[in-house]
Amino acid sequence: MDDMDQYEGMEMMDEEGMMMDEEGNMMEMDDADLMDDMDDDGRGFGEDESLNFDDNPEFAHMSPLDRMRKIRRAIIKTINDLREGAGSANICIDPNANRAASEYAMYLLENELENQDKLVEICKNNHVVGDVIPLVGYALLEEEEDHQGTLHDQMLDAHGLLLELEETSQVLQDKANNHIGIGFAFSKTNVKVVELVAEKALSVNKLQQSEDQGIEVRGTMLNREVAIYAASIVTQSKMDKDIKAVDPSNI
Repeated sequence: MDDMDQYEGMEMMDEEGMMMDEEGNMMEMDDADLMDDMDDDGRGFGEDESLNFDDNPEFAHMSPLDRMRKIRRAIIKTINDLREGAGSANICIDPNANRAASEYAMYLLENELENQDKLVEICKNNHVVGDVIPLVGYALLEEEEDHQGTLHDQMLDAHGLLLELEETSQVLQDKANNHIGIGFAFSKTNVKVVELVAEKALSVNKLQQSEDQGIEVRGTMLNREVAIYAASIVTQSKMDKDIKAVDPSNI
């Protein structure tokens, strides 16, 4: 049986706002019934159409806009407000962890109990580096559609549960935890929000080709007791084997 068969009737949202149907195919948000009522005031994606990035060749080299960015942005704001009150720096988004969190959220729609081994497998497949602390929020969807809010509201409610619980709230505001991946999945009966929290020594802000045909990496060290001495370039399929080592003179 295909791995995606078990998720029939469920939808997963990745960091590009794409959703996977029961056959494992990707479909646009606009094709999903539960997204039909989303509007443009923080609950929809109308502003993307006005920018028209997809049809502008000038932006053809850029990655698609994150269609879930409004919900993620709202969640990140609540987390950073919480962290500010605790004297912690703002938390950083990990795009790879976003993908892993969405995949794990979909897994949890079918499997009520959390599975650490499955989470480790998913994180490895999505190239998430280091250990993560999984936080899972959920919201139940009412049968009467007229009595329930938008999907955006339901996802924020699921996240709000993590802010209310002392144990998960402490994880989110811990100074040591400085990276997060946020994923979403839903069925006709409930919404899952997974937040993968991690501690990392640095944050990478930009990765691009340099003028001398090298690789330019820009970021910030988050731990003042750690510095970069050397680096290595690897392929995603074989990350334990160096293609090229980068010595200190080139950093």
